[in-house]
Amino acid sequence: ITAGAYHTCVLSPSLGAIKCFGRNKEGQLGLGDTQDRGDQKGEMGADLPIVNLGRGLNVTAVAAGCSHTCALLMPGGIVKCWGLNDRGQLGLGDKRDRGGVAGDMGEALPAVDLGFGLRATAIAAGCNHTCAILQPGNIVKCWGYNIDGQLGLEDYRTRGDHAGEMGSLLPAVDLQGAKVTALALGESHSCVLLQPGGAVKCWGANSEGQLGQDNTESRGDEPGEMGAALLPVDLGRSGNAIAIATESAHVCVLQAPGASNVKCWGSNSQGQLGLGDTANRGDGVIDGVASREMGRALPDVLLGRNLSASALAAGEFHTCAILQPDNLVKCWGGNKVGQLGLGDKKSRGDKPGDMNNNLQPVDLGEGLNATALAAGARHTCALLQPGNLIKCWGSNEFGALGLGDRTPRGAQPDDMGDNLPPVRLW
Repeated sequence: ITAGAYHTCVLSPSLGAIKCFGRNKEGQLGLGDTQDRGDQKGEMGADLPIVNLGRGLNVTAVAAGCSHTCALLMPGGIVKCWGLNDRGQLGLGDKRDRGGVAGDMGEALPAVDLGFGLRATAIAAGCNHTCAILQPGNIVKCWGYNIDGQLGLEDYRTRGDHAGEMGSLLPAVDLQGAKVTALALGESHSCVLLQPGGAVKCWGANSEGQLGQDNTESRGDEPGEMGAALLPVDLGRSGNAIAIATESAHVCVLQAPGASNVKCWGSNSQGQLGLGDTANRGDGVIDGVASREMGRALPDVLLGRNLSASALAAGEFHTCAILQPDNLVKCWGGNKVGQLGLGDKKSRGDKPGDMNNNLQPVDLGEGLNATALAAGARHTCALLQPGNLIKCWGSNEFGALGLGDRTPRGAQPDDMGDNLPPVRLW
């Protein structure tokens, strides 16, 4: 499952195909029209078409941005993107949206020119930019909006919206040859997970401290800021990360299994860092005074005694984790439309006493456990076992919950558990 701001896409590995639902104003559902799906009866299940990406290609990964979607296709490690293209985020050398007009998709949708002999092994989408890990060489290339240096090219010139900017003319991000194992893109910033060692490096916008450098200076928009000059985020003594999640302007990492293995930094206006207050972390300021907030000064997110996180998802103002040993889901941060799935609209994590054992798990239904999570701007989805079910809750104004209506779920006491229907897809 992956969630854009107001749309959701689900990949069936056995079919090598995806279906998308929710907002479609810019063609981000890839259906050759601009009609939202999932907000009315008769639009889901067999009535929801598979996204046509061309003959003989299997989807192996999908990434969703604010209003665009990208798929990683095999054979060949090809990337195809559709939806909003006002900033070149589709990587096609123009600004024309794709996917909203009959004839846009299938064979007619060009693959992104990644450069001669290069194939993608992972993709990620920010609000209006896109990145891929490419082989051979384990390099990262990014395209789209670049006003804050989120492409990591030491300037603020957008790429992919004009001819002559992609392929071999698009430089790789200078990460000094480190092995990149994961990408995570926020609204206007980008992060990578590096091995060996599990270091995290981020660049782009930093107004909320989301780069984790104890200041608010953007990185990647001026010469001399990438390569050796781009320092890893100081994660403290156990400085290794094994997974990373970000969306708007906060970042969370998963550290080695064990109690208290989540750390978050950046924007905290609604408690999305899970630290019992609303103070940003990573911007180097506490109560107006310059202070160190990263490293050992950054507290662990307390999610409950003897519970260890195994997966993370970040929305605009909320964060969720799957917790072991029982595959529980806990969510914290903003909750104005029930995106925390707790049957009310109260935020969590913004005041003392909200977290740890006091933070209740999401009621997913009798006997169901989560194995994957996705968070959109203000909605959350989980893949549940047994049965490979998907349930979504939170904002539903465009049908991103896939329930055939526009009623939000998760804010009323009787919304969750067995009362929350699974998404009908295949």
